[in-house]
Amino acid sequence: MNQRDAQKLATRRSLSAAAIRLFSERGYDETRAGDIAAAVGVSERTFFLHFPTKDRSVFPDHLERVEALARSLDDTPPDADAFETLVAQVRLGIRSTVDSPVRAQRYRLINDVVALRHRDVINDLDYEAVFTEFLAQRWPASDFSSSSLPIHFRARVLAAAALSTARAALTTWAGDATFDPAASMAEALSDLRPWPTIEKDPGRT
Repeated sequence: MNQRDAQKLATRRSLSAAAIRLFSERGYDETRAGDIAAAVGVSERTFFLHFPTKDRSVFPDHLERVEALARSLDDTPPDADAFETLVAQVRLGIRSTVDSPVRAQRYRLINDVVALRHRDVINDLDYEAVFTEFLAQRWPASDFSSSSLPIHFRARVLAAAALSTARAALTTWAGDATFDPAASMAEALSDLRPWPTIEKDPGRT
């Protein structure tokens, strides 16, 4: 990364941090893009060069996280259980929120602001698309169900269910810190497994 790109990234992160702080302190509707820009010492035009809308400032690394997920799924071993991979990746996403004070604060803000909840749901469609393609490609031949539904449709249903379950788990955790969203998500999804657990040959490495 060259110096110019590093500076742009630093500005983007600073704008996002300022947005989260001001939204939390003043309220989302009461905070303008110009207020966020002023807090960082840049122009309002600079803010909109980084974020086309105010709500997107709370999700500065969304595209990078989607791309990272796609790369991680591409690197999954061919014999890995696709359902377990889905659950593990969603669990990882939940833990990255719960275990980070910054991300935890951000999620509680998202949970409290309707406009940010809407943006979060829209963002999840990108993750859903990545998971859908992965599941459709890895749907095992051992699935002997009598369903006549297309595999790609079934993969999308499963991906959407996993993300909706994760959102429900995080929403519950946001109101009850004793709730374990990662474990609860995995338990809730266990009933949705569309094929039997794949038993690996213990002699294989």
